[in-house]
Amino acid sequence: MAPASKNKGLQFKRRYTKEGISPFDLFEYDYRTLGLGFANLGTILMLSGIPYDSEDARGIAGAVTAIMTGTAYKTSGEMAAFLGPFRKFEENKADMLRVMRNHRAAAYDAEEAYIGLQIKPVGIK
Repeated sequence: MAPASKNKGLQFKRRYTKEGISPFDLFEYDYRTLGLGFANLGTILMLSGIPYDSEDARGIAGAVTAIMTGTAYKTSGEMAAFLGPFRKFEENKADMLRVMRNHRAAAYDAEEAYIGLQIKPVGIK
């Protein structure tokens, strides 16, 4: 019997290969999107006495976002190791890798490392 995580992967694959899926589900299958969301970020700021519109709040939000993004990329890689790459991976490989490199540039505050951006984001300082 496969470990629970592998069973979930098999269920995921079966769910998205059935006939009659919606266009939204087809997009999910083609790109294997991972849904992320914030919960209680405002509560953390309020309980910490940090104004929402402050450098500290933006720093905390940026740090939480970076952790969530890194975790999502790791999860995507784990899914790919088990299920193979998502269906449209080859078609989007160059753009996806460019985005990941730009995230890394932001994490290291390496402004000269951004690729294909007209407006450079503020790095994590």
